[in-house]
Amino acid sequence: MTRESIVLALAERIEQEMRSIGMWSDAPPPPGASEIKEAFGGSALSLEQWLQYVFLSRVRGACAEKSLPRTSEVGQRAYREWVMHGPDDPRDRPLIELLFELDGVVSFHPAIERIGFFETGRPAQSKHGRDLGDRFHQADVRSIAWQLELSHPDLPRALAIAFDWKYILEDGTLFAEQKLEITLDPSWKTSWHMSSWGFAGAGHWQKGTHTFVIRLWEAPFAEAKLTID
Repeated sequence: MTRESIVLALAERIEQEMRSIGMWSDAPPPPGASEIKEAFGGSALSLEQWLQYVFLSRVRGACAEKSLPRTSEVGQRAYREWVMHGPDDPRDRPLIELLFELDGVVSFHPAIERIGFFETGRPAQSKHGRDLGDRFHQADVRSIAWQLELSHPDLPRALAIAFDWKYILEDGTLFAEQKLEITLDPSWKTSWHMSSWGFAGAGHWQKGTHTFVIRLWEAPFAEAKLTID
């Protein structure tokens, strides 16, 4: 799924949850609601009105136009207003968690610290900071793993992400592809991710400079070259 499709699905769940707890109104929006620029509705709208009449509409429009903002903090705002400074009604908690989940997807834009390759046995062992290379000898190598090291800001909650990766040979042939799904802990400021591909014996990798491509939520994210000589 793309980032936009995940956010759209969350917007639907948020609306459903608001309806289920009686927070959704069948009344038309207050005059000028769609023009409000103040964050979270300012003094013109309550937070629940802003969510219904402004936020969800803007989120859906941004997904359609592929113009989501880089950050979102609506979950934290809801938590402060409804829990820290509000009645702390348990019925609000599932909605708050959905808003935090949306924040996490919108705001997750990790920085690539390192990307490279290493020869490995099976199964490959995960290790941060290991030596990475980009050149291997065909006569010796069996399995090669890629490793991607990221840094990212604090997450409001655990976040499920999905990488799709491909090895593309020098002649353009697709050699291997897989999906890697991970759940990031909210306490992690860095993470590293890896997967491997290869053969039981040496001598089978095709010589040439091949391309490794990785996509995050189906969008281009990283690329590296791998040479077999």
